[in-house]
Amino acid sequence: GQGFDSNGDGVVDNPILSQIANDTTPPTSSILPAGGAYPSAVSLTINCSDNIAPSQMVYTTNGSAPTFNPINGIIRNPPSARFTVGAEGNGTYFVRYFCRDLAGNLENAHSETYVIDSNVPSVTASLASVYVSNNGGAINSSQLTWSSSVGGTYSVRSGGTNCTDGVELSNGSATAGTPNTATNFTASALSVGNTTIRVCVTNPNNGFTGSYALTITRDDTPPTVGANPTSGSYITFFSVSLTCNDAGG
Repeated sequence: GQGFDSNGDGVVDNPILSQIANDTTPPTSSILPAGGAYPSAVSLTINCSDNIAPSQMVYTTNGSAPTFNPINGIIRNPPSARFTVGAEGNGTYFVRYFCRDLAGNLENAHSETYVIDSNVPSVTASLASVYVSNNGGAINSSQLTWSSSVGGTYSVRSGGTNCTDGVELSNGSATAGTPNTATNFTASALSVGNTTIRVCVTNPNNGFTGSYALTITRDDTPPTVGANPTSGSYITFFSVSLTCNDAGG
């Protein structure tokens, strides 16, 4: 069969050429972050993957259809392409992209729309501690501090992937540039492991929503300490090395 003899024994042991020749499965691609409204230029990443071997990806930022032949758009090699939209200022930017593999299979083109508007709330947030524990003597709670560049209404959400899902923990009015410290997370109220926290602020003048996501981790597993050498009877002085290990952080 088609392939490579990588060890020189006369037998094909790398059948990649045969696999490519018989490949009829198109590649898949995705873009992060997704389209939406943003307060300033956005850095985007297109990822391309294939069951055998991805070849190239092509994208446009002016809404035109990307093509390989004739070339229309920017061509990049996999696995990812990074670029920025919105550096020119406020406006609507249309990104279209798709990927092909080494067998020549093409996927259907994708499209995303990015609205850059300086009136979209720019939200920043931080936690006093990104780790909490329900054990005595540990950090049992963490305060969330956040602020928005634009006033409006806000919600703090737990879990989910955007500002419309997950569990709403609190809501109210946000004042531009004023730190909000009203939300405190206790370990007992969190599940063990990672929880996504999202702060969402909506500008009432245009309906644009800005958000900021971070992760808090509940870790109830204590660390362990090991000594080398271990305890015992020794005839002379020596150095002891202590090692601390922790799975959670």
